[in-house]
Amino acid sequence: MLTSNHNQLKMKRSLAPPTVATEFTDLRTMAGHVDVWADLCRNAIEPNFFYSPRQALAAAEHLDGDLDLRVLLVWHDPGEGCPQLIGLFPFSLSRFRWGYPAKLYLGWINNYSASAAPLLREGFENTAVLAFLDWLDHGEVQPVACMMNEVALDGPAIAALKRGLDATDRPWKITKSWQRALLDSDLDGDSYIAERIGRSTRQGLRRKLRRLRELGELTFHIYEDRQDLPGAVEEFIELEAKGWKGRAGTAIKNNGETLAFARKAFTGSEAEARTRVDMLRLDGRPVAISVTVIAGDSGWYLKPTYDEELGRYSPGLLAPFENLKCVLDEASVNHFDSACIPGHVIEKIWTEKKRMGDILFAGRGGGRANHVSLMAFAEACRHKLRAAAKTLRDRVRAILKK
Repeated sequence: MLTSNHNQLKMKRSLAPPTVATEFTDLRTMAGHVDVWADLCRNAIEPNFFYSPRQALAAAEHLDGDLDLRVLLVWHDPGEGCPQLIGLFPFSLSRFRWGYPAKLYLGWINNYSASAAPLLREGFENTAVLAFLDWLDHGEVQPVACMMNEVALDGPAIAALKRGLDATDRPWKITKSWQRALLDSDLDGDSYIAERIGRSTRQGLRRKLRRLRELGELTFHIYEDRQDLPGAVEEFIELEAKGWKGRAGTAIKNNGETLAFARKAFTGSEAEARTRVDMLRLDGRPVAISVTVIAGDSGWYLKPTYDEELGRYSPGLLAPFENLKCVLDEASVNHFDSACIPGHVIEKIWTEKKRMGDILFAGRGGGRANHVSLMAFAEACRHKLRAAAKTLRDRVRAILKK
């Protein structure tokens, strides 16, 4: 159902079909339209937990308060006076990139999100994309280019975007791509473990599980009810702070704003976006905890942590290994995204892959392909320079610790 004040919105008619209108606004003002936003989330062609109301509003307030966060809304009104939200495209505006002034719309993503895929209502995905691209040509700010980072390149949202880009003669390039571990199988838990996980890995984990049980009573718990989540999230925060992230100053607890964000974002159980905390306990105390977020038929294994004093038992890997049966038997979720970088240890037990990447496209239809190729090259160089700087920083830190 639409919120009562929806008709007060000021919408600009686009050059897309006459039943479609667009609205460009500050993302933070969407707090007044949670109902229509949540309805779009429940009916999106590709679920995205990170653009759900609870998560996005908490991140906008506590993680990216200094960013000029905007959102393009696409509405469909068949003439009955009850417009339906069919597209939501969150962006931040960058005015300087690649060493020179350039207006660029960046699909919004932060350190606690794993996808910048826009929300597109199923059945209206092509209409929403065309309205978005039309708005880029005629909207308030006409960027030289747009970029969506960390999107599923083979997912339905980006497939709809590519169709729209090609239909409007708008050049585009994939500037970066990688494979991310995924759990997506029709097998039951026992069959998956036997057929998909290597024999040496299975035996090694079971051996460590037996040794860990020799230390006390080992139990596995799942917390997903509204009344249980806050306490479970607090236990996660405390355990993470005791580890290397706490010592490095990057744990959730080390920053007041990040702490406030986590307490808001990861304690929800709404139909369109919910959180589940999986916990391995030894004699009652947590030794491994993971925060999994779920939207529609998709889940993301977002935040794992473990007791480093028991590191030789690999509790951080034992927890998802023990949880495989529960995950594969989760009837409402078709796949779980690891949200991890390539080479992460989770790849030992989650053997499917998901092709991720960044897509860059011209801000105007009919743009020159060589301009987009040049920007894509500049972006690739930027990634390489940042990676080299990070490697150098880590080496210096290692030397200084000696």
